[in-house]
Amino acid sequence: MPKAVKKEATMYRFDEDVLYPCELSSVEEKRIPYRIKNGPKAGQQSEFVKWEWQFKIVAGESEGLTIYGDTNAEYTNDENDRVRAWAETLLGREMEIGEELDTDLLLGLPCMVTVKHDTPREKRDGTMFYPCPVAEVFPRNGSGVSASAGSASGWGTGQPAF
Repeated sequence: MPKAVKKEATMYRFDEDVLYPCELSSVEEKRIPYRIKNGPKAGQQSEFVKWEWQFKIVAGESEGLTIYGDTNAEYTNDENDRVRAWAETLLGREMEIGEELDTDLLLGLPCMVTVKHDTPREKRDGTMFYPCPVAEVFPRNGSGVSASAGSASGWGTGQPAF
């Protein structure tokens, strides 16, 4: 006989504060065009570059679905750099200054991911979009150390994330 747990109704695809067992399935560079709104170049076209990370859920009721997260397209030692935080979590080690990051080597690596609920936005077709991007990436090996850039979860301290 089927069983279910009653939960709050939401338009978001994923729940916050849930650890989703994932594997990194893709990191793609995206170029986003925009029009400059202010200053001497107002009205001119420009673009920014970001990396889109895709984490495939590998177990549970959301198995097979994908959680997306965006980062800058650069990799630094800044404590708020999500590229550094996520890559080092997946690798299970800190990377050295000058060390090259090949995101292809991260594909298929296991992790745990949480999401955050961003403010809903209206799409061009008038329907609403309820974004829930990656909030934090944790190791799946049980160490419990978070890799959320700028979080107070213990990343880099050896303290448990939960």
